[in-house]
Amino acid sequence: MEKIEVRQVGQQQAADVLRAAGLVDPVGQFTPESLAASGQAFELTTAGGCGVFVAEVHGERLWIHGAGAVGSKNLTQDGLALFEAMALAGGCRFIRFETDRPGLVRLSKKAGFKTRAFVMEKEIKKC
Repeated sequence: MEKIEVRQVGQQQAADVLRAAGLVDPVGQFTPESLAASGQAFELTTAGGCGVFVAEVHGERLWIHGAGAVGSKNLTQDGLALFEAMALAGGCRFIRFETDRPGLVRLSKKAGFKTRAFVMEKEIKKC
């Protein structure tokens, strides 16, 4: 993990970045505003740029409720490493997040993550 800076930011700033990054809740329940309000919002800055993420500890799990960046490169690996350091520092045994991005799934699996659930959906058309 290269040198990174992390600082807490406000909910509105986090929501603005999540919206600009095109963050979409895979199950369609949350907006950028509700995600930003669901935990502590942080800004992550590396040589590749900056982004935001929202995290919350639930028992032995660090949940990442949302993360996004605009115009930044290669934040995923640094972000995953940061989440692991945060989980260890917070006494957590697990890190969890939901995504519908195949590239993030691939990079996460390379970092040791495993798939734990699937979201199934079917659009019902009226006759």
